[in-house]
Amino acid sequence: CSKAFNETGFYGATMAEIARRAGISHTGLLHHFARKEDLLTALLQLQDERSERYLREHADLAPDADPAAVLHGMVITLVERGRDEGLVEMGATLSAEATSPKHPAHDHFAGRYH
Repeated sequence: CSKAFNETGFYGATMAEIARRAGISHTGLLHHFARKEDLLTALLQLQDERSERYLREHADLAPDADPAAVLHGMVITLVERGRDEGLVEMGATLSAEATSPKHPAHDHFAGRYH
């Protein structure tokens, strides 16, 4: 699903294409996510939860931790997430797209970067 958003952004991705890539029927996807906005929200929440988990797991590194070790750990996490699920690329694509106040993820990214 994140790959469809990566390649075409929120507006270019269709629920039918996302379902096909996920290996489920379009109807099956709609059973879990009635709207594309709902799916987008779930993906953004997943990305935030994984980032929060990383920070919690490595909280013992702060405040006297070696900054290079912390940065190295964050880079490894980003690379692994990007390789496995494309969440990093999706976040970059959607955050750029969401600069428009009309985008369904605008408030999410505005709040995150605030």
